Amino acid sequence: MGLTQVSTDGVKNDAITKTKIPANQIEASELADNAVDTNAIADQAVALSKLPHGDSNNNGKFLRANNGADPTFETVSSVGGLTGVDFNDNVKARFGTGNDLEIYSSGTIGHIKAANDDLRLETSRLSVLNRAGNETLIDAYQDGAVELNYDNSKKFETTSSGTTVTGAQTITGGGSDNLKIDMTGAVNPYINFREGTTNKAFMQWDAGTDDLRIYNYDSPTDLRIGNGGLMFGGDTAAANALDDYEEGNWTPTIQFGGNSASVTYQNQSGSYTKVGNRVYFQAYLHLSNKGSSTGVVGVGGLPYTTSSFTYSVIPVWINTWAGGNTVPTGYVEPNATTIRLQRQNASSSGGVFNMDQTNIYNTTDIMVSGHYEAA
Repeated sequence: MGLTQVSTDGVKNDAITKTKIPANQIEASELADNAVDTNAIADQAVALSKLPHGDSNNNGKFLRANNGADPTFETVSSVGGLTGVDFNDNVKARFGTGNDLEIYSSGTIGHIKAANDDLRLETSRLSVLNRAGNETLIDAYQDGAVELNYDNSKKFETTSSGTTVTGAQTITGGGSDNLKIDMTGAVNPYINFREGTTNKAFMQWDAGTDDLRIYNYDSPTDLRIGNGGLMFGGDTAAANALDDYEEGNWTPTIQFGGNSASVTYQNQSGSYTKVGNRVYFQAYLHLSNKGSSTGVVGVGGLPYTTSSFTYSVIPVWINTWAGGNTVPTGYVEPNATTIRLQRQNASSSGGVFNMDQTNIYNTTDIMVSGHYEAA
């Protein structure tokens, strides 16, 4: 009867060598768990072919920790075709020796943070889209335009000659330079107004005359605004420039011999318009008491001193007065702010006389109007 079983106790130490065991004769099921320790395996003795690895789908395996249990091999796509790498909130992907660049999500905000360096994106086209990816916020092209959009509609674009802005502009600020146009290096710079592609008007700074020109294409005349004032229709003569315009009120007074201290009034009102050196005025006075002053009667308080050439005759209306058979009139005195009131003889012989306190009653109403040349 042949030998069928030999226990390990019946085998002499070192009696069985590897030359006594044919290849592939010991199955894994015939080895007890942990029967072969790492000391029994030569360095680099386990080949890659003996471990889980890639397959025809270019997938691979990596050893994954398993919460204290034995690690397991998991399948992932290759490095060139990763389907995704997950990072929890505030888990950062760091780059650089000093972790200078960080990419992470705080849960509600995505962060790309270049802590110590400039952040540079190098591409031939940079597009920033909305969350859904169906609206463009910013487009920037290599050797081309930078475009800013509102609700997927382009509103601002850089061009080879400057910028193009579409839509109404609102400029706010607390300083003096809300809108500043620097003309340095520009020759006769201008702002052009168009209807579609048709030029309608422009504003231009004329460097030669140091004037601002407003030009209408439909009617080839311009308005100039310069040191000499406003000049119309291309006329640049200083004598033809409108150098002043003003509207306002003034307070007329009644004077007797140049004195108005004792006069009282129910009403004093006056208005004027000044165009260049020509002053147009009107006044109304209603006396309460003419006082006790005597002398030639005048209306004082004109808004501008008259020139030395002024002798303007003006109409005068007086409701009640002691003028006899005469008509009230007056003239603007030169180098003064006074209208002298007179009375003209109504007879064919004529004759003009200065009014005095005897011609004016306590409750007289006086209206005057006219114009004169200011100094």
